[in-house]
Amino acid sequence: LYDLAFEFGEGLALVRIDKEWHFIDVMGRVVISCGQGCGIKPFNNGTTHICRDGKKFSIYRDGRIEEI
Repeated sequence: LYDLAFEFGEGLALVRIDKEWHFIDVMGRVVISCGQGCGIKPFNNGTTHICRDGKKFSIYRDGRIEEI
């Protein structure tokens, strides 16, 4: 089902499917798609970060992704 999965935190779990990262809800639905990248971790205080193509991005609980 998932290539890699982490525990739920703040109602979402981080999973990797076919080299792309996603956050799923408790029903298993993808609610945030983050794409490929590295350094991503579960949410902490409503945000997390991902590195892609040498750039760092903030990912917010509401699904916004912004370059830092």
